[in-house]
Amino acid sequence: MLQRIQTIYLMIVTMLAALSCALPVANFYNDLWQLQLSAWQLQSLSAQPAAVTAHFWGLFAISLLIPIVAFATIWLYRKRMLQIRLCILNMLFMLGYYAVLGVCIWQVVDKFDVSFVPQLAAVFPLVNIILTWLALRGIGKDEAKVRAADRLR
Repeated sequence: MLQRIQTIYLMIVTMLAALSCALPVANFYNDLWQLQLSAWQLQSLSAQPAAVTAHFWGLFAISLLIPIVAFATIWLYRKRMLQIRLCILNMLFMLGYYAVLGVCIWQVVDKFDVSFVPQLAAVFPLVNIILTWLALRGIGKDEAKVRAADRLR
């Protein structure tokens, strides 16, 4: 199980997705406001801390689902077709993460008239999509080898 390259890819996806839950995704600035968006809340970094606190539960839920599905996919190594389906589902979750993040950013920019500055954690789902696709290819190759071996018997 651990000697397979797709397991390494999925472990990296799990770690990066867990990091994206903890790190800030974006910062917003203007003359009055300094705001920071993490996976579960928008908080003020300026001198008026009580003015802004908002929670984005959709973004937080998707941020939690991504590492859970990736970690569960690792342990289903005997059910390769289910692994393939879970990888596709996880890639859809990552695309959904960007859709929800875009809506959250649009709401903050519209409400507070601030400029948007992305942080490093905003790139993690894109890296995760690429790594999940590589894991998907590895799982597909394993399935092809098993089917070829079954045909030889």
